[in-house]
Amino acid sequence: MPIHSSFLKYFDEVCKSGSIRKAAGNLHIASSAVNRQILKIEDELGVKLFDRSHDGITLTEAGELLSQHVSRTLNDADRTIKEIANCSNKAPNILTAAGQESVIARILPPVFMELYAEFPDASTSFLASGGTELSKMLLDGRADVAIMFDATEDSNIEILAQVNLPVGAIMSPDHPLANSESLTIQTCSKYVLILPDDSWMLRERLNKELARAKIDIGTMTTSNSVEFLRAMLAKKTSIGFKTTVGLEGAIEDGSLVHIPLTSINGSPLTQTFSIGANRNRKPSVVLDRALELLKERLTIYAS
Repeated sequence: MPIHSSFLKYFDEVCKSGSIRKAAGNLHIASSAVNRQILKIEDELGVKLFDRSHDGITLTEAGELLSQHVSRTLNDADRTIKEIANCSNKAPNILTAAGQESVIARILPPVFMELYAEFPDASTSFLASGGTELSKMLLDGRADVAIMFDATEDSNIEILAQVNLPVGAIMSPDHPLANSESLTIQTCSKYVLILPDDSWMLRERLNKELARAKIDIGTMTTSNSVEFLRAMLAKKTSIGFKTTVGLEGAIEDGSLVHIPLTSINGSPLTQTFSIGANRNRKPSVVLDRALELLKERLTIYAS
């Protein structure tokens, strides 16, 4: 049931697909109808929303601003429609959790399963993301709860629980450094290093250590995937850097080793692992229970 102009949906689809033709195909309407809507709004706003060329279309600065607004509006509309349906008992309770992909290994599934047991009509979803994007998702309503590393401070975000977890050098048990009690990046730099990409909060901290050690980061492999890291570490000369979150099973069964990482000055490297929610969130029995279960899970995990 649309509660906003069709332009929002058209524009959003064009932004996602990068093509008016592809967007029209996804929407099952004529390309000319999509193009007319965009030209009409451009005329009303007095600005161009897209730069058009033979290679396709790209958002202008004004288009980027409108794209962010449209995304927030559509997300809020979808959530509102679901909440209205909930009021009339036409749909189940909805809970959306967000976090790095690694939290699905041990943190989130037990919480969802217990929620299902207590609230059979609850509907849950998980959105994989990381870094500052998690805070944005809480603020614009795309997520009800976020499981975050090194959460950025924001007066509108409530941190309900947090623990400090050691960052370690992750490697195969057959790696030459696997029996070390602790390691620095400088010691590890003799081997192939696998760094998290810029979407992980840990990357900024590791960059500082690399800079102190005067190590060139241009020659290293980067990824935001735990599975990619796991596959690369099967190579006996590779080393990754991470907390144990997402690799618990591999570390427990001995197929990977986690060795505490220390700074050049000798202090241990850690990450803050926290549960966050929008401070202005609407009352919800399901969300409140989910937050309680996540806090319990975090306490158990850190013990």
